[in-house]
Amino acid sequence: MTINQPFRKTIIILFVLAIFFILAAMPAMAETADVTNVTDANLILIDWVSSADDTHTLTLNASNWDTDGNGTISIPDGINNLTIVSNSDSTELSVSIEAATRATILNLTIKDLNLDLSTATNKHGIDIDGVDGTTLFLEGNNTITGNLTGIHVGFGNFLIITANVSVKDTNHLSVYGGPGSAGIGGKIDESSGKIVINGFVNIFEVKGGSGGSGSGGSSGIGGGGGGRSRSGGTGTVIVSDSATITTVTGGSGSSGSGGGSGIGGGGGSGSGGGGGTGTVTVSDSATITTVTGGISSSSGGGSGIGGGGGGDRIGGGGAGTVTVSGSATITTVTGGSGGSGGGSGIGGGGSDNGGGGAGTITVSDSATITTVTGGSGGSGGGSGIGGGGSDNGGGGAGTVTVSDSATITTVTGGSGSSSGGGSGIGGGGSHSGGGAGTVTVSGSATITTVTGGSGSSRGSGSGIGGGGSNGSGGAGTVIIEGGTIGVRSVGTHYAIGGGKGAENGTSTIVIDGGSIYTPGSGSNVFANIQGYSERTVKNSNESEVFETKVGMGSGSANKLHYIVNEDGAFKTEFHAYTDDYGDLYLYTASGSEPAIIKEAPNTPILELDSKTATTITLKQIIGAEYRTEGGIWKSSNEFSGLTPDTEYKFYTRIAQTDTEGPSPQSLPLTVKTNTEIPTPPIPANNNGGGSGTGQATVLPMTTQQNGQQPQQNTTNGSGAGLDGSNENASQNASQNSSEQPVPMPPSVHDKSIWLWMAVGIVAIVVIGGVAYWYFVKRK
Repeated sequence: MTINQPFRKTIIILFVLAIFFILAAMPAMAETADVTNVTDANLILIDWVSSADDTHTLTLNASNWDTDGNGTISIPDGINNLTIVSNSDSTELSVSIEAATRATILNLTIKDLNLDLSTATNKHGIDIDGVDGTTLFLEGNNTITGNLTGIHVGFGNFLIITANVSVKDTNHLSVYGGPGSAGIGGKIDESSGKIVINGFVNIFEVKGGSGGSGSGGSSGIGGGGGGRSRSGGTGTVIVSDSATITTVTGGSGSSGSGGGSGIGGGGGSGSGGGGGTGTVTVSDSATITTVTGGISSSSGGGSGIGGGGGGDRIGGGGAGTVTVSGSATITTVTGGSGGSGGGSGIGGGGSDNGGGGAGTITVSDSATITTVTGGSGGSGGGSGIGGGGSDNGGGGAGTVTVSDSATITTVTGGSGSSSGGGSGIGGGGSHSGGGAGTVTVSGSATITTVTGGSGSSRGSGSGIGGGGSNGSGGAGTVIIEGGTIGVRSVGTHYAIGGGKGAENGTSTIVIDGGSIYTPGSGSNVFANIQGYSERTVKNSNESEVFETKVGMGSGSANKLHYIVNEDGAFKTEFHAYTDDYGDLYLYTASGSEPAIIKEAPNTPILELDSKTATTITLKQIIGAEYRTEGGIWKSSNEFSGLTPDTEYKFYTRIAQTDTEGPSPQSLPLTVKTNTEIPTPPIPANNNGGGSGTGQATVLPMTTQQNGQQPQQNTTNGSGAGLDGSNENASQNASQNSSEQPVPMPPSVHDKSIWLWMAVGIVAIVVIGGVAYWYFVKRK
């Protein structure tokens, strides 16, 4: 049969198009294959073909990787999105994953991966050194063990460890470092880069490697331990969002070397090897539980969170800067014990003779810290929160600020087995001189059950203030602007003030508000109260002194009292009470009669007067002042500029006068503003038509930093409805102001490719059928 020319051309064109569809889809299919089996443990991925945008997605199945070798998987620049999937129940894999030679950001997802490089030579479990801004996504159960670090983040680099909400309850990560190397962070003799742990990640356990062959112990997360006679590495760690970290332990130091911190700096080694500094930030609703600093049998213990321990002789403890905010929670933190100086629970590391590390700690918002204990030392216990302990180099200074509605509960300074107990909050202990403590408490912060560490023969630390010493106790400067403080002294020593020693540390206590109480009647507050002296007190030498001793009597009057000057001019309130709210007695140093003590006014009852959508007016009480929760006191009983349909809490109290202190504040009164009734729109004309115009503006796609996925484009429409108004304005504004989402892991499927493939196959079938009918059946 003769085929006419037009039909022949049509058949040829259709076949060419079908083949084109299939060929076009095949390279992309190779790039987005669901699983690529890799059986060679020494495979190096260097032959990947780049595409126009130089981005690729690949998934590797690690289940069949070699378990006996010392292999390496190297991830080149051509692959930007990589998922490695294995079976967490399978045999441990002896394969290192390296991204060290890359110049571009990598999104790496690991799922059920079990890597053990503990018997390898100079191998990290996962190494991202040289890549700034890599994101590691977690899925399933993952365990990484390195001969060096478990996950290497070298100095100058930046790693984000995260997990998405879809796997918030099913992702786990455990990481273990080798000798002198961090679980996550720097290797031996190396500081870490910036380590960010966020999203919904669950880090189950991290352990830093103990010092080997004379090196310092590494941090669990942060800096590596110092090599022989070298300082420990610094560590920078940020924990945010809903991240959870459970059980972190710093590595112990070898003989003459310091222990590493749980989170922060590494331990120093030998003479002159100082502990590494640690900078740790915990925010949002992040949770950290059970952190322990590394121990040192002869030198300085590492802090639980903060600085590493110093090495032998002149190596000082590492400084620790710790910031806790939002609704973050830190629970059960213990400083590492030291043969010389113990590390603080949170703050500076311990040392031998180089001085305890300083601690700078800020706790704000509604953050909570519970159960913190300083490490014990041979001659200098670390503070619970503040400076580290030391033998003969002086205890570390502690600067602690607690504000807003933050809560700190159950803090104990580390004991000195021979002398120099650390403070509960403030300076570290030392044989030669206790560390100074500067503590500021404000807002509605609460600090309860704080106890200084004991010095066996001499030198207990104060509850809040200076560290203890065999020589001079550390000075204690405590500024109380608000809040509630419950503090316990050790024996007969200061609950608040300077540390105890052969010469007690000076005490400077400024009390501008707040409450102080001591658990039981055996605790005392010794204070040189600035801005207030009830009278000029003369000792036996007739010289003027201003020290006062406030003892808690066992009376049962159950009232709060205030202290005023004899001339009736109110200077400073000392709002103090015992456990049973017994009477408060003020005694001068010479034991003369107490100053004038007046009973506080009764607590007023707060009631609502009126309210609208944006204002609330409380019933007027003579002599009262008012505030919202977290606000400041004011004399006006009217609050304006409020948000409609919103609940607010209000408080009142009788205001302070020249002769009386303020009354206790009332119980909160919760009031909800009215719902705002929208004003009906005014028609543009009498015909009911709308003349409003609108223009939609499409913002360009924004890309998050550090390798995170770009946000969705957002349209800020100003298009009008019938009345010319913008119905979506508030909705779009809300969307634009929302927080950036947790970065999403890369997709490993491209459905459009399969669509192209399907089109090509269908085309071939159809064309083949037509050709068969035309060439065969028509005969």
